[in-house]
Amino acid sequence: MRGSTPGNYRRRSSAPGRRATARLLCALVPALWLAACQGPAEKTPPASGPTSVTPTPVPATEPGPAEAAFTLGSRYWYGSGVEHDDALALKWFRRAADLGNARGQVAVGYCYLTGRGVKKSASEALHWFELGAAQNDPNGQVEAGALYATGNGAALDLVKARKLFEAAAAQNNHSAQFDLAMMSFEGSGMPRDPAKGLTLLRAAAEGGDTRAETALGRLYMSGDGVPASATDAARWIKAGADGGDARAQALLAQLYRSGNGVPKDDAAAFASMKKAADAGGAAEQYQLGEYYLQGVGTPKDEAAAVEQFGKAAAQGYTRAQYMLGLCYADGIGVGKDQAQARHWLLMAADGGYVKARQALDNLPSGVSGAAIPVSGSAAKPQ
Repeated sequence: MRGSTPGNYRRRSSAPGRRATARLLCALVPALWLAACQGPAEKTPPASGPTSVTPTPVPATEPGPAEAAFTLGSRYWYGSGVEHDDALALKWFRRAADLGNARGQVAVGYCYLTGRGVKKSASEALHWFELGAAQNDPNGQVEAGALYATGNGAALDLVKARKLFEAAAAQNNHSAQFDLAMMSFEGSGMPRDPAKGLTLLRAAAEGGDTRAETALGRLYMSGDGVPASATDAARWIKAGADGGDARAQALLAQLYRSGNGVPKDDAAAFASMKKAADAGGAAEQYQLGEYYLQGVGTPKDEAAAVEQFGKAAAQGYTRAQYMLGLCYADGIGVGKDQAQARHWLLMAADGGYVKARQALDNLPSGVSGAAIPVSGSAAKPQ
């Protein structure tokens, strides 16, 4: 646990004016929270950003009021009634921003943060987020806080991040409540206060923040700070899963397999795990591979298992690399190939997976691992 060094936020959505993708205070939070929050996809109730509008013809003349410019920018951003065009979206967001519209300022920040319609620049994004934040826009406050919390686009400043989150949370912004909860649990940028953290976490979960729903569910699973309750754990984890959080979907699959808090249902377990894996996370892809290999809730399919192991292995997931090596060694779901087997087992062993080293000793001697390109080759021990 690197308590004083925040980890990377993972942005949840590139839409300006709503919370972007899952931003995680990875090294600010205990392992329980880190595991709960790493999901790549999650729901957040729409905030004050661009929303879909009823398609109408684009006006021939440029709109004057700042809000009209912002609305037109939103339509180009989403392709609502007009052809999607990031450059035109930025043009109209910038027009709104220059007229002092806080939502336009935050939207321009998202454009710089995501590189849509303009060259990516975290420092420029922070500039625009802070302009919105200065007008008490909660999305600007949360996004500026996120950048300060990670030292992205500015020097690391946890106290400033905390103050920005507090300003947004005071407006009942549930994403800010979650971020503050994590900082309260760890004592980062503020005194450690688990009771305050739990209050904030519950408020965020009840407000629909998917990360908070998942984290609260995990608390009920462990009984850490709350009475252990399989039913409450399942209820909150299912809420997170229904919101698209991949980690929650994987957890829900495990609950369905065990019948813990929900009726035992292997078919539902498989469906939930597949949703989780489809989000692209290596751990979930590996677990789905195991479901295919064992025939959990689906007909046994060794080739499909190898496919999932391969996806996870290419991301550096050592357990998947180990399993992929065994599949090549034994011809499970794929033709036997000792060179491929050695390659993947070596990858896993180099990543610290002890069983892979033992498996290598059982391979025929004199076979060299092929130089196979691997995407994201940094090993991730599991």
